[in-house]
Amino acid sequence: MIKRNLITCLLFIVLFLENALALTADDIYFPKQEEPFYSLPTTWAPIAEENKIRTMQMLVAPIEGSFQKIHSASGEFYVEYTAGVNANLAKLVQVPEKMISENLFRKINFTLAFESDLRKKNLFRSLQVDYDKMVMDDQSHTLKNIASLNSSSIVTSKELIFSEDANRFSTLPELPDFPEMENKRVAWREPPEIVNNRQLFEYIDPCECYDLKLWGSVGYLLRVLKGEFSKKEQKIVIENVHLFESVDDKGARWFRLTQKIQPSANDENGKRELNIFWYEDVGFHPVCSLYLTSAHELINLIQVRWEKVDEVYFPTESLFMVCDASTGKLSFRRKITRKKIAVNQSIDPQKFTYSALGLNDGDLLVDRIKQTVYTIQNNKPVKLAKFYEKYQTPYERSVNTFRFIIIGIGILLMATGIVLKFLRHKKRVN
Repeated sequence: MIKRNLITCLLFIVLFLENALALTADDIYFPKQEEPFYSLPTTWAPIAEENKIRTMQMLVAPIEGSFQKIHSASGEFYVEYTAGVNANLAKLVQVPEKMISENLFRKINFTLAFESDLRKKNLFRSLQVDYDKMVMDDQSHTLKNIASLNSSSIVTSKELIFSEDANRFSTLPELPDFPEMENKRVAWREPPEIVNNRQLFEYIDPCECYDLKLWGSVGYLLRVLKGEFSKKEQKIVIENVHLFESVDDKGARWFRLTQKIQPSANDENGKRELNIFWYEDVGFHPVCSLYLTSAHELINLIQVRWEKVDEVYFPTESLFMVCDASTGKLSFRRKITRKKIAVNQSIDPQKFTYSALGLNDGDLLVDRIKQTVYTIQNNKPVKLAKFYEKYQTPYERSVNTFRFIIIGIGILLMATGIVLKFLRHKKRVN
């Protein structure tokens, strides 16, 4: 009797541990409206605490290693973009506010071509919009096309320069006193950080399709675990970050990082949970990220499909989706499909010049970094005027130049006289 009870007790403990430590597919809470790019395993076994750091180092390495192999890349992406229209976006896309509702979305499809010299951190982008309209999410109402957009831009570590085909002006607000010009094409130069602040779809950086910023957060967690930050942060990560592993039917290994995120003081939506998945069959690159509320409502989803190109893993498809944490309704969705790609190819330096942006001699560059307007001459900017500078006719410029020359000569003669007088005085004293 005692032996039977002991066996029953042991079986109960085994079953309890199995249920406690093995996570089922239901725990993943993948959104029903989306299909996973890769079939996620149904059971997961926890990785021991002492193996956490070593495992995370292995998971961070592929992204960093692949990125180091790419000197340059060129290609095209096809982008499907959907966003819920609120009052601010309605003004931008010229939709009457009375037509806005919770289920009104803006849908845009376009092709983004790029040339990227990653070593020099230079990037050239050209955008061809294929389709642009307003739709209801039930597809029952459609508004007419709003506009098409063809633009190109150059991004470096120092600047963003962009131009659009339709940007032809006869006057500029930065030079209100200047006479009208003859329908000049205009490009703008701005600080590079503005790329991150832009909400418009045309400023998507193709590099983000490869160097996915989210995975950088895992690198931060690894540094905390190693003790590079405070003991308090280390304790929080140890308590809230857990690693799991699994093996699929093909014998390929999977890893999963789960992070419990505590709410801030004014956060009404409670705790959050982040799940990131890595897959051996794609070189242990990350393939999926799920960010959920405590009620398992989706906040955002990232999926990436990988393929080996010239010994480097590169995304063939990526999906980014954001939902309202309180209602669970879709607010933003972007799917990027790779049309073609070439890595480590030589790129013509002319790709990163003003002529590549479509600017010819006489066209204008509005430089918001130096607060100056330039004209383009021989593919180089030549200063025209500072912002809001008073316009001068050629005759007025000649008169002012002559005046400055006369004043300069006068100052030089006065200085020469003072020096000669000082030398005579010194000679007389000696």
